Amino acid sequence: MKKFNLKTRALIPALVLIVTLGSCSKDKNPDQDKPKTKKDLIVRAWIQTDLIASVGGLSQSVFDDEIEACAQDNIFTLNSDGTFVLTENTVKCSANDIVTTGTWQLVENDTKVIIDPADEDPQTLTIEELTETSFKGSLVDNSTGMEIKLVGVYQPK
Repeated sequence: MKKFNLKTRALIPALVLIVTLGSCSKDKNPDQDKPKTKKDLIVRAWIQTDLIASVGGLSQSVFDDEIEACAQDNIFTLNSDGTFVLTENTVKCSANDIVTTGTWQLVENDTKVIIDPADEDPQTLTIEELTETSFKGSLVDNSTGMEIKLVGVYQPK
């Protein structure tokens, strides 16, 4: 009977480990290569970073003028079940953390999103840009007698 020496005994587990690890391959996640849908991109928490008004070919940021300082860091969370919640962030306007809730839905071949707050009239935003790092939604306001295009600019929280 042949005896194994110490070197041979140490070599066998190392070979088993190498063969085992070498036979493993990373499983490819089928969702990994699938392009993200507009819903995949829009469902997340957003913070508004700008509001741009355009009238007669001129555009200007009106974020500081039109959005109260305490609302400029609010978190707008769009949930996958079609609900949303707008919450206070660091700078508070009131003692309540939740500002408003409601529903949302993508419409017109995912080119527009309807935001329907529980306590206000719904608004339809045209999706100007939607990526992993940016959401720009616009609407046209005719309430002043002039056509003013407002573009809200958001980034993920």
